[in-house]
Amino acid sequence: MALVIVLGAIVRLIDLGYQSYSMDELWELTIVHLPAGEIVGVGDGFPPLFHLIFRGLLVGGLGDESGRILSAVLGIATVWVTGRLGRKINARVGIASALAIAIAPLLVLLSKEGRAYGLFILLAGLLLLATWNVIDSNSTSSWVSLGVVSTMGMYTHYMFSLALASAATVLIWNFRHGVSIRRWIITNATVAVFLIPLVLIAVVDFELDASNSYSSTVDLPAIAYAGLSLFTGFTLGPATRALHTATTGDAFISALPWIVLIGLSGGYLAYHGWRAMTSEWRLRLAVPLIVPIALLSVFSIAVGVAFRVRYLSWLVIPLGIWLAIGYDRAKGITRYVAAGALIMIATIAMITRVTVNDYEVEDARLAAEYVAENPGMPVVAMAWYMARPIEYYINPDVATILPADQGYGRFDYHEALDNRVVPIPSPRSPDPSLSEQLAVFDATVAVGEEYLFVYSREFHGDPDGQFLSLREAADGLVPVAEYAGITIYRGTHGN
Repeated sequence: MALVIVLGAIVRLIDLGYQSYSMDELWELTIVHLPAGEIVGVGDGFPPLFHLIFRGLLVGGLGDESGRILSAVLGIATVWVTGRLGRKINARVGIASALAIAIAPLLVLLSKEGRAYGLFILLAGLLLLATWNVIDSNSTSSWVSLGVVSTMGMYTHYMFSLALASAATVLIWNFRHGVSIRRWIITNATVAVFLIPLVLIAVVDFELDASNSYSSTVDLPAIAYAGLSLFTGFTLGPATRALHTATTGDAFISALPWIVLIGLSGGYLAYHGWRAMTSEWRLRLAVPLIVPIALLSVFSIAVGVAFRVRYLSWLVIPLGIWLAIGYDRAKGITRYVAAGALIMIATIAMITRVTVNDYEVEDARLAAEYVAENPGMPVVAMAWYMARPIEYYINPDVATILPADQGYGRFDYHEALDNRVVPIPSPRSPDPSLSEQLAVFDATVAVGEEYLFVYSREFHGDPDGQFLSLREAADGLVPVAEYAGITIYRGTHGN
């Protein structure tokens, strides 16, 4: 087990700072640079627990990298927790389960981001452990653990409610097997009391999520992509950026080889795992895999909650345990081939993440270096929210400011500041106002003046390519640098 945990640590720490901060990570940094008392009031779609921990590490001297360090440590802890869960079956399953989590591409990815998902996944694993301990022992300590983890989970991510629904389903089913109804009621009532302050915070956050037109909705391709991503971590098949413009058919063809390979190898182990499990263990592992997907789909259809793979990322834990049971049960060389295929897929996915531009985070660091080499030249950026990561690598003190008079939690907070990189606005609409974009450009770049145009995530800022086409025709734009997810053009404002 120790070697597996070391492996999990290596793949999470070895290139922790390699990729640039994403716009989401920079938003987290902007929040944690606020005073602790103000963090609670930020309407960013997340409860404040992760931000407060992050803030503590930041002021403690670890700096902006403390968010990624924290996520990596939490990810390593998740490997250990999963090993504990697997040992409920036997020691071999414990080691195999931990190995599955140690190299799971999706969990490795989220362990390298300074965001709340590392804590979210760890607490989901601890919730499984507490739930199973309640069923096995019905002890006071197990019920206390269940209450503490439930409360912390909800203060980490609102979608922890999906994990709580799964746990409740399993516990209710086990009332007939000795689980105390009275203790269940007391525990839930206590948790509810501690969550009262969260209701006030949630109002602002839910308003923000509902106003976000970039949120994804649920359909069969979205569910299928979520299932694929649990194995590949967004890095095999269609790239996440490409999904904004690719047809369903093109995305399917791109993913098909991986779907077949995962389906055969994973299906083989899942089949043997199912056969090996008792009805109780089938319940313990199937419910956490089915209930969250079903509920998130209902939420997405009924109230417009975004259907995001990250909300389901913790499902890798019960899935990994299930496959580990199958590996332990299966006999002969076939189990080695199946397990080897999944390990190969995980390895390729992790390598692809840092070697293929299509799958990397937009390289704001290199874009900033190019901008810095051209002092005095106006710089405009598309899409608007990509200006801030580039600005961060030029002037981090400016990039992490969120003026109180602009209102916390606004997606367009970037546009409120005076920056080296000026964002071209993009109203939250499928058809951005071209005249508004041109007005900002004209106010930034004088006629006859040479400028740089940082072009990224055009599917949000320039979905029809009209702005780029107009500037190419009028200004003679030519590409002068290209990085992961970013192209920089140089031109002279014609009219």
